[in-house]
Amino acid sequence: MARPGVSCVRILALGTLLWIHASAVFAQGLAGAVRDTSGAVLPGVTVEASSPALIEKIRSVVTDSQGQYSIPDLRPGVYAVTFALPGFSTVRREGIVLTTGFTATVNADLAIGALAETIVVSGETPVVDTRTVGETAILEDEVIEALPTGRTSTGLATLIPGIVVSEGGRRFQDVGGLAGEGNNWVIHGSRSEEGHNLISGLPFHNAARSNQSTARNDVSVVEEFALETSAISAEYAEGGVTMNLVGKEGGNQFRGAFFASYSGDSMQSNNLDADLTARGAPAVNKLRRMHDYSLSAGGPIKQDQLWYFASIRNWVLQNLVAGVFDDTNRSDFFYTPDLGRQFALVEDLTNFGTRVTWQVTPKNKLQGYFQKQRRVGFTGSAPALMPEALALREGTGPGLLYGQALWSAPLTARLLLEAGTSMYVERTTTTATEGLPTDSPNWGYHIVDSGFGITYNYPAALSPRQGSTVQNYKASLSYVTGSHLFKAGMTVETAVNGKNFTEIPRDMTLLFVNGVPNRITLQIQPRYIHTKLNQATGIFVTDRWTRERLTLTLGLRFDYNNGSVPAQDQPAGRFLGARHFDEVRDVPNWKDLSPRLGVAYDLFGDGRTAVKASLSRYVNGGPITATALAANPVATTVNNANRNWTDLNANFLPECDFVNPAANGECGPLGNRNFGRNVIATVLDPAITQGFGVRPYNWETTVILQHELAPSVGVNVGYYHRQYGNFTVTDNTLVTTADYDTYCITTPIDARLPGGGGQEICGYYDLNPAKFGQFFGRVTKADQFGRWEDVYDGVDVSVTGRLGGGLVLQGGTSTGRQRVKTCFAVDSPEATLQGPRVTDVPITPGLGPFCDVRPPFQTVGKVLASVPLPWNIQVAGTFQTTPGPPITATYVVRSADIRASLGRDLSSGPTGTTSVEIVRPGSLYGPRVYQMDARLTKIVPVGRMRTQWNFDAFNIFNANPVLQHSNSYGTNGATWLRPEGQSGVMNARLFKVSGQLTF
Repeated sequence: MARPGVSCVRILALGTLLWIHASAVFAQGLAGAVRDTSGAVLPGVTVEASSPALIEKIRSVVTDSQGQYSIPDLRPGVYAVTFALPGFSTVRREGIVLTTGFTATVNADLAIGALAETIVVSGETPVVDTRTVGETAILEDEVIEALPTGRTSTGLATLIPGIVVSEGGRRFQDVGGLAGEGNNWVIHGSRSEEGHNLISGLPFHNAARSNQSTARNDVSVVEEFALETSAISAEYAEGGVTMNLVGKEGGNQFRGAFFASYSGDSMQSNNLDADLTARGAPAVNKLRRMHDYSLSAGGPIKQDQLWYFASIRNWVLQNLVAGVFDDTNRSDFFYTPDLGRQFALVEDLTNFGTRVTWQVTPKNKLQGYFQKQRRVGFTGSAPALMPEALALREGTGPGLLYGQALWSAPLTARLLLEAGTSMYVERTTTTATEGLPTDSPNWGYHIVDSGFGITYNYPAALSPRQGSTVQNYKASLSYVTGSHLFKAGMTVETAVNGKNFTEIPRDMTLLFVNGVPNRITLQIQPRYIHTKLNQATGIFVTDRWTRERLTLTLGLRFDYNNGSVPAQDQPAGRFLGARHFDEVRDVPNWKDLSPRLGVAYDLFGDGRTAVKASLSRYVNGGPITATALAANPVATTVNNANRNWTDLNANFLPECDFVNPAANGECGPLGNRNFGRNVIATVLDPAITQGFGVRPYNWETTVILQHELAPSVGVNVGYYHRQYGNFTVTDNTLVTTADYDTYCITTPIDARLPGGGGQEICGYYDLNPAKFGQFFGRVTKADQFGRWEDVYDGVDVSVTGRLGGGLVLQGGTSTGRQRVKTCFAVDSPEATLQGPRVTDVPITPGLGPFCDVRPPFQTVGKVLASVPLPWNIQVAGTFQTTPGPPITATYVVRSADIRASLGRDLSSGPTGTTSVEIVRPGSLYGPRVYQMDARLTKIVPVGRMRTQWNFDAFNIFNANPVLQHSNSYGTNGATWLRPEGQSGVMNARLFKVSGQLTF
């Protein structure tokens, strides 16, 4: 039986949306004031906005008692605005370019005159938004077509100052599309996966909100990329980057385009040099082949009433990965690279999308969008993951299906009703990339060698079945006058992560150090994981008032988040029998109230300079069923445990009684005594899963100055501050800080280490052997133990200009730092920190030597430009400069190395090892990264059609900075700082040819 609270909220939401399926809320619009020539305000003026982008052609309002008007929810496009009042001449302003998230201020002065007299003004488009406090970066379709890019959404996002894109923990640095697609955008200290990926205002993500899904954005269906980066409106629960892909709708004329691009191995240079070779890079990334084909068309089914747009696209990437080679012998327990067979990372994706727009009546518009996507690709390119350890992910059954329906109705000149719904369905499977006979002695063993810094032999886990279904609903009501905008609405999201199945063929992972067996990690498998987001409901109100030069925005959002774990039956495995778990409810049951406050002031009253400030509270995001997963009994029983391993007979097979927790045979004692027992080993404190205001959150503060330097040229200068709260820690209730003994280490002699190495570092801790293997975790509030600080401060400067004749210039810098301080102890007094974040990394509080990370302020710079030349020639280019990758060093210490300092062996035994950090996070960085790309375009008209021929050159100067390196020092530093993975070294200079036929 449904719970009353949940049912009431759900019935209210569904009742509201019963017949009006969907809506995207576009914040862009027109606003301004109308006066007579003496400066007196004119109420009652009819203001009409017309554009080919509107299927209804015209939207009209009337100025209020203050002579002000506002027309929200307009499509991006080019507009004409007409002002008419009996007894006054009519004024028409033409050529107003409206982009997503921008409120263009268009004022008018009406002179007394005949009604038939019309004054036409072709004015410049405003570049300063004097009313909206949020910032939105825009890349329009024509700019996207002009720039040298890989036609990926994240490759485009990286061109925006302040935005950092990450993939698998690495900073995204694309060269012509070779980096593929990543879906994690951060800005101003936000968390990865914390923003929103939207299509026409509705979410586009799976339950994990992860780039490990099959989802990829398709630029061929996009009219405009809009990235909301600060002062996010109350319509959304989270901060971070909100990317909205405004879809193409078609129009009253049939139009279409065919696009094709190609590049191959003969079109790329080689940037391997002696320095890279000295760092252990035997090769660099090398393209084998890539192509991108798309066909799109749109037009009227019925003029001014029914439009369509459809697109199909296929893009394939085969990229040879630097330092990753096939194994010369797959049938042994070693990895010996075959330097003649560099591994190719492959991605093959086909996407079909279609949109229909229907003006049902003059006051009702419906829109539907459907997308089907098939993707085959590897699950990731983690550092040092050798080919046989990769798994292949592909869609099964329906693969990825996404649909949305949108409805809007300007019921009156002042009343606007909008609503929407979407559904995302995904089914995938992951399999081993290369098969081995099941009777092979090394079949199924996943091997990690911490000394060599590699992972090989077999995937860590396989997932024969994965899937999720996400549904979203949204509705809002707006009341608009010239000086007042009131908006109220509701969002509802539900999701199911349905019985995801994980299997680990040998039930364990083997751990080596420099080719010598050292430890095993036992695994409970198979496992079914089933979680639900019953609902994430948000109710929001926004009230915006304009008085003379001042606009005040007051927003408030209430969030209710409720998850659960359905009843589950787990099959028997090698180490644990069949199990049944009852349903777990209210994980979480969160309620939050988040204010969004903003003020904008037209400094001189001419619409050319605005000062803005905002204060916004957001709830933290991430996987939408993460808390339910953390409370899932399948996950909170102990699913893995370590045992030291001495391979006495050198056959590389651990031979011992795994059921016996005591040391026996080749195995040391079991690292967690709860392994192999159907015992919940970790519980969540109700104080973090139930109640008001207990959800992790962050506050964002912005102060921004916007100024029009010249017609169509604007500059923004902004200060940004973000601070997080409600951190959680896992407390092992069976141990205390007194159960740990301290020791020191002496760092290796190495000129690459701070001070050349040979330094003593203290503050490391090891658990007393009497407590070894004892664990019962309680996830609770961090502030019970001490203060956790996570703060970002930064300043951005950007310039945007349309200088006439098609000349476009955008660029800027973003300077900031994120500092993290966790100097308090929970269990071990030692702090484990893994460097300043580009994306989220694990942090364990403690009083160790690296508990306070304060990296230097660092600057990112980005510029893009498009310049038309005579004879239908156009040149365009982009330039980026970013900080080098952070450098840390994880040193593998053997028990014998610290016996003198610790006064005993490690608690894991005399053959045990532990890993410690020996470089202060935030103190060392690789060299700065520079990249320049360029495009030469020739446009050739062919009758009523147009062809566009492009020649692209990426990484013009053939730079070879290391983007990702091994931070594993191992035991001797042999692999430390070695470039690794798909993005180990920036791809060499690449040439690409492409063409587009527009008809």
